[in-house]
Amino acid sequence: MNRFAAAVLAAALAAPAFAMPGAGGAGIPPRSVKGTVKEALAAGTYTYLLIKTEKGEEWTAVQKTALKKGDKAEVLESAVMENFDSPVLKRRFDKVVFGVLAGTAEAAMPAGHGPMGKAGAPPALPKADVKRPAGPAVTVTIAELYKKRKELASKLVRVKGKVVKANANILGRNWFHIVDGTGSKKAADNDLTLTTTGTSAVDSYVWAEGVAASDKDLGSGYSYTVILEDAELSPVK
Repeated sequence: MNRFAAAVLAAALAAPAFAMPGAGGAGIPPRSVKGTVKEALAAGTYTYLLIKTEKGEEWTAVQKTALKKGDKAEVLESAVMENFDSPVLKRRFDKVVFGVLAGTAEAAMPAGHGPMGKAGAPPALPKADVKRPAGPAVTVTIAELYKKRKELASKLVRVKGKVVKANANILGRNWFHIVDGTGSKKAADNDLTLTTTGTSAVDSYVWAEGVAASDKDLGSGYSYTVILEDAELSPVK
């Protein structure tokens, strides 16, 4: 994972979940950086744009774009990184606003989120081409998964819980946090992060079946004691 992607992922997952319809409040629209492009720097699959706004100049970073100096642009903010080093450009930025260009498909929600589906659920994504372990899944509670994480690493695990946070379409996956009442905040074993191409709404109850990973390092200083990867979700009946 490159540093740009890791930084956006870390910031998006660390931030409070965007409020979803039916999830206890209306969503707050993202801040935008709007104005005229003063400088455009290509950096692999990304483009850094220096935008002159009514309040001054701001550096932004978006997926590769053909925008050039003099063009009008609006970037919807996903995350802000200070003292950010770009290894491709070999340059340090005092501050960079990461996000998506307004008017694009990705901009239907704040950057780091996809358009919401029915009942406030993130959209389903193309199914991941992942080799899943053979045999039946091991059913455990979230606390048990933390306790047995070394033993269950790389194995198929099944967990039931309530969705308490959702970030859609980050790096080709939907990211969820679920809880089941086991574990404790003090012990940091009561909240499970999972990735999936499936969909579910915040406050819904799901079965999640995926591959357990222990001590997963995503880069940029962001790591998980345990995470359930490429999970398949089904509603609890």
